[in-house]
Order: sequence, then C-alpha cells, then structure tokens
Amino acid sequence: MTPSKFLIPMVVAGLLAGRAFALPTDRHEPVVITSEKLEADNVRQSAVYTGDVKLTQGTLQMTGQRLHAQITPKGYKSFRITGKLASFHEVSAVTSGVATHSFGRAQSIVYDEKTETVTLSGDAATWKTRDGRTMNSVKGAKILYNVRTGNARLLGSGAGTSKIILRK
Repeated sequence: MTPSKFLIPMVVAGLLAGRAFALPTDRHEPVVITSEKLEADNVRQSAVYTGDVKLTQGTLQMTGQRLHAQITPKGYKSFRITGKLASFHEVSAVTSGVATHSFGRAQSIVYDEKTETVTLSGDAATWKTRDGRTMNSVKGAKILYNVRTGNARLLGSGAGTSKIILRK
C-alpha cells in the first residue's frame, strides 16, 4: 500500500507544542504524518495511524509502527507512538552555528497534555549530541519527563539497572 499523507488539525495540531527541547520555531511548523493506513473517528476525536508511521514537525522526527492521537472531551491532547522501537530525533538548540540534537527510543512514547508528561517505556533511552559527540545519555525501563517543570524520573526494571552518563 502506498503511504498516505494526512494532516488532521483537529487531532494533531498542538500535540507537540509543549515540547521542552524543541527549537522555538518548530511549534509553528505544520505537523505531517505519513503511514500506510489511517482510521479517524471525528466523534471520538481520535486517529490511529499504522504501518511505517512517520511524524514530522520542524526539526522533530518520530517513527514507529502505530500512532494513536486523541483529544479528550475536556480538550486535552495526547498521543502514543509504539513499535519494535519507536524513536524521535530533533534539533534542540543551535549555539554559535553548532546544533545540539536530542534522540530517544522506546517501545512506547506517550505525550499527555493534561499531565504535561512524556513517558518512554520499554527499553527506554534518550541522549544528546553536539558536533557529533554524545553529551549525555539516559537508559532504563521507563523515563518520565514533566514538560512544565523539567523534572525527570528514571526507573530500572526489576531485572536490570538504570544508567546515566553526563559529559561536559
């Protein structure tokens, strides 16, 4: 099946506006989602994209096998992107002409506007690079990040450990 391109403002617009690490100009860019299949429900204000899902907004790129986007009856937006390993990449800052890139991957990446949280779960990892060098990285079973406060929690699995690497 050839990928279809959909822009559904009522479901997707603003889902990513609160991203903490994005370039300020990214939030003004359109959200574009490509997938092999789309099932949209205007009554429930939800959309499910499946098959080779790619979401872009400015410098943000997210990939996965399934994306579920929804607006709650109270107007809060949320999305969940899943896959063998769903991923994201974005340019988070540019200083003196050198870009800092933020990356992440997990079996599930969830953004909840009501709680202002991003949760990466299942073999979760995030890292930043600058000028091709890894600046810091975080790995664990689950990474919870509060977009509003900047607070983060890292949880290991019962069988494994969490790991944080910080560099200057």
